[in-house]
Amino acid sequence: MNIIDDKKLSLFFKLIISYALLLNLAFLFYVFNTDPASDQTAKGAVLTNLLVWTATLFTPVAAFFFYDSWKEQKNYEFKKEILIKLNDLAASEYIKILKKSRSADRLKKIKDEIIILSDFNKVLESMNNDIFNEMYALAKIHQKLTGKSVIIDLKEKFDLNSFEIVNILSKLEIQYNLYYKKLNLESSINNQYRSYKKGEKDVVTIEINEINYLISKKFEFYRTDLNGIDHYYEITYDEAVNRFTDSYNLLLDKIVSEIKL
Repeated sequence: MNIIDDKKLSLFFKLIISYALLLNLAFLFYVFNTDPASDQTAKGAVLTNLLVWTATLFTPVAAFFFYDSWKEQKNYEFKKEILIKLNDLAASEYIKILKKSRSADRLKKIKDEIIILSDFNKVLESMNNDIFNEMYALAKIHQKLTGKSVIIDLKEKFDLNSFEIVNILSKLEIQYNLYYKKLNLESSINNQYRSYKKGEKDVVTIEINEINYLISKKFEFYRTDLNGIDHYYEITYDEAVNRFTDSYNLLLDKIVSEIKL
């Protein structure tokens, strides 16, 4: 059962319970304030007046519950709109960065094959600071509305892991651009690979070794905690990719659970 059905059911029970309570009050009033000796006509008139009183009193009570339910629904729709926008922005950044990462994965075979990646450039531009700032603003609004910090915490983790992988990719890009230019691959078809011709590998031995080194080495990063203390840690390229993917999936899962699609 989704959240919309839950709210409808909750409203239904609130109305039933409130009307039942009013009927009970009317019945108690009738029992304790009606003369048993009075005729049926008088008793009927009293009962009719009490039912009218009950219906009259129920009208503003029902209106209050309907308004309260409408307000909750509007708040939910606003939060849902925020989360959908946040998800769209996160997905756009995830796809751009992941595309660069998938290209970089092919460099693991660069020792044995010429790897042609004409689109493996401008890595730093794949992380758009304006979009990440907009994501922060949306996550902050959600935190203010709900009083929960889980979305903004996951968003900040996604920020950190995005920075990690982009930082490493940018270093790989520098070495690959040297490799690319030395082999004059500008006119080659993108995303192709072939065996090295005689003498080609010797031209780019330094770049090949540096790329292999960057793919396997541990890079040092740090994060600052709430107390202002820096915590240093080391991760490899593959670990950075996994952390980036995992943080996005955690953010996505939480957004979906909050929306309850």
